[in-house]
Amino acid sequence: MKKTLNFTSTMFRRGHLFLLLGFFGVSFLTAWRFGFFDSAAKRAVSPTLENLKVIQNVNKVLNSIPVLQEPTKSVQLVGTRPVAAKPIETKPVVVAGTQPKPPPVKPLPALTSEPQDNYYGNGCKVNRYRGRLQQILAEWQKIVIRRNITRYFICFGSFLGSKRNGDIVPYDSDMDVCMFRREYHKLYPEESKRPVNLNDGKIHMLLQRHSPHPKANTPRKNCKGKIVRSVTDDCAILDPHGRLYRGALIYLDIFMIEDHGSELWDEYRDQIHSRDAILPTKPCKYLGIDTQCPNNDDKYLNVYYGKDYMKPHHVCKGGRWVQNIAGARRPFV
Repeated sequence: MKKTLNFTSTMFRRGHLFLLLGFFGVSFLTAWRFGFFDSAAKRAVSPTLENLKVIQNVNKVLNSIPVLQEPTKSVQLVGTRPVAAKPIETKPVVVAGTQPKPPPVKPLPALTSEPQDNYYGNGCKVNRYRGRLQQILAEWQKIVIRRNITRYFICFGSFLGSKRNGDIVPYDSDMDVCMFRREYHKLYPEESKRPVNLNDGKIHMLLQRHSPHPKANTPRKNCKGKIVRSVTDDCAILDPHGRLYRGALIYLDIFMIEDHGSELWDEYRDQIHSRDAILPTKPCKYLGIDTQCPNNDDKYLNVYYGKDYMKPHHVCKGGRWVQNIAGARRPFV
């Protein structure tokens, strides 16, 4: 029995020793694996004072070198298209107390007496309203672009003058344009607010919405903005449908055309035109300005002026206007 106990005790002590040896062996291998016994690693972790001075000197040199920034490159994914960079919009710098200069205004074509002299005869004065009428027509062309008015044309006496010599009839005092009723509402934002002074040197537009041909006592507004029932001033209009003024007596009249398919109705003159007489409108010049004219000269002008529309009512002889057609009214010039 005693021998058995001694043997068991001996085996227990040996097993305990083997466990201790195994534990220390594993610990040694682990420490060696992670570099605890590496002298170079110790030096890197614990630098000497000399090494610290070297590092400080190197940092001073690096900090003195300017940093150059490389332009950034766009990253493009495979299978995608490069996206164009958006341009940066810049605005003009305005110095305090100053105003930016407006864009230069393109001058209007010069007006000479040549068109009148070549067609009506030499020696008579040119139309004294011609320059201001040209300014009004230029403003009308801006309005049709600004308001996207797609169908319009110079009509009546203005188209007659354009057909004859590309200029105003010498003894005419206004201009005429026609547009389509469906686009009339586009003019509303252009109308001048009353009270309005037609002689302030500016161009004004006034409209009336009681057409066609309202009764003479139909209410309308005068230049002061008051309701009146008669033509008390140049603002209280019933016909035409609108006017573009450059002074009380200088204006462009605006008339409406209604589209009825194969026929077009002139509301003001109560005249029916075949569609091809007017549409499609064609480019033409009037007072040196690009505008639009009816499609068929003869079909349109014959309706209002007869087949001899190219023959002027008056011609210039000896510096005076002489009647050229019997019964023609005496020119105002």
